[in-house]
Amino acid sequence: MTKDEIRTAIRYLLQETSTDAGSLLPSGDVKLDIFIDWAAEQVVLDLVPYMPEVFLTTEAMNLTADEPDNTLTAEFLQIWGIYESTSDKNPRMIPFIPADEIGKYMTVGQTAEDPIGFTLIGDTVRWIPTPSSDKSSYCTAWLITMETADVPDAGPTYIPRLAHKLIAIYASMLICKMTEKDLGTLGKLYEYMLNKVIDVYAYRIQNQPRFLKDSFSESKFLSTLDPALHDLFGKGFFS
Repeated sequence: MTKDEIRTAIRYLLQETSTDAGSLLPSGDVKLDIFIDWAAEQVVLDLVPYMPEVFLTTEAMNLTADEPDNTLTAEFLQIWGIYESTSDKNPRMIPFIPADEIGKYMTVGQTAEDPIGFTLIGDTVRWIPTPSSDKSSYCTAWLITMETADVPDAGPTYIPRLAHKLIAIYASMLICKMTEKDLGTLGKLYEYMLNKVIDVYAYRIQNQPRFLKDSFSESKFLSTLDPALHDLFGKGFFS
């Protein structure tokens, strides 16, 4: 749906088609668009837990000598993973290290040719240890992103088309709350439509079974030691 189609849907849902001055939704759309943008963000938050791959985007990241921080330019909700993209090598996943555990992996002022991990400070990636040389497009960040702050005139970029109606319904609910108007069945309608979208879009790959599996790092770990007798991953006997 285009933004104008979403506006029209909201007016019909609220039975407020008048655009005259003094009406609930006068012409100009400034007030209406505030609620559309707000609703779009909420729809993203409701969908991401079930279909994060729909909102995936990638960003190439460089290493800069003696510079520990790398600020991602894309706005994101979550980092799906950061993978080393060295030519002719497997896309090694760079592990996330919680900020309170940095001391286990590096000394103050330590640098290295390749970081062994990263931590997150706000929206800034901090390499552990600090890179010792410049490397262009060293790795690729896979990010779960969101819609832009202002929904484009052509409509949402990431939200699936069948979920666009959720924006109109949620925006209508917000307007009802603002004006103390009875929500009626809007809440139940939103829940019903949200579940329908999730039921289909969250399970789009249907031609093969899905199983629980080891983490990427474990599946790529090769050793001649018997895992029944050796703690290959440093988890400890009772982990």
